[in-house]
This record gives sequence, structure tokens and C-alpha cells, in this order.
Amino acid sequence: MIGPNTNELPIFYSFRRCPYAMRARMTLGYAGVACELREVVLRDKPPSLLSYSPKGTVPVLVLGDQVIDESDEVMKWALRQSDPDGWISQASEEVLEEANELVALCENEFKPRLDLDVALMPFIRQFANVDKAWFDSCTYGYLIDWLEKMLSRPLFASVMAKYPLWHEGDPLTLFP
Repeated sequence: MIGPNTNELPIFYSFRRCPYAMRARMTLGYAGVACELREVVLRDKPPSLLSYSPKGTVPVLVLGDQVIDESDEVMKWALRQSDPDGWISQASEEVLEEANELVALCENEFKPRLDLDVALMPFIRQFANVDKAWFDSCTYGYLIDWLEKMLSRPLFASVMAKYPLWHEGDPLTLFP
């Protein structure tokens, strides 16, 4: 493992748009914890990130010889350093348990469903095409933008190519 930085600040690997890194950054900021920020691009992970955390995800907080590579653990560590508004230090055990259950629900039930765009897009597309003028003028701006992005992906174009109708005895047609 690479040694700690020279100024003894924690090293924090982050990616601005990652929701896990975002919540860790928010908590570090709330707690006023100064860090050496190492903003990374996940498609081009620096070797030092991988040396601290071989799984190669963010956030990663390096505290000398200790490495924290889970956002909820970064949050808990930061709040142990400083909790000016009593987010956890003044909360009852019951409230903390309820909060942990809500976070777990979001991580285990809600977040995985965000990854199902391909499963939903054909139905939203069909719905939109029933009355395209109405759909395009409705108040579902985010849904319209999302559908347009999905429809403009090369993947969609590649799977929507027209193929000849198949009949018994026809030669093999490869897909995609």
C-alpha cells in the first residue's frame, strides 16, 4: 500500500457524480473534515486508488494505515469527528435504527430499480407513441428527456434494425 500523504490530511478519492461519493462528501463537508481531495474518473482509475481499494469504487477515504471504502462508513467516521447539529450524537437509538432502515431500504430496494431502464423503456416508448403530441406536451419533462436519451442510444438503434421475416427453412440470421 502507498504511504500516507505528506501533509497528514486524510486522502479522499471521489467522483463528482457518484451518489455514494456525493453523500460522503456532503457529510465530510458538514463535519468540517479537511481532506486532500483526489477527484477521479472511474473509467481511468489511478493506480494509487486501486492500491488502497482494489475494488476500484469511490468513495475511498485513506487515514494513514486505515482505508474506508464504503460511503456509509465514511459518513459514520466523519460524524464521529464532528457532528455540529447532532445528526447522530443527539438522536435516540430508535431514531438511528429507523434512519438505518430507511437508508437500507433505499440502497437495497430503490437503487437497484434505477438500473432497470432497459426493462421499462419499451413500455414508456409504446405509451408515448399512443398520442405523441400529448406526450411531448405533457408535464413529464424528465420522463420525456429520459426517453429521448434512451431512444438515441446506439444500443437501441442496433436492436431495432429491420430484419427479413423468418420462414421455416430460411437461412440463419445472426443477431445482433
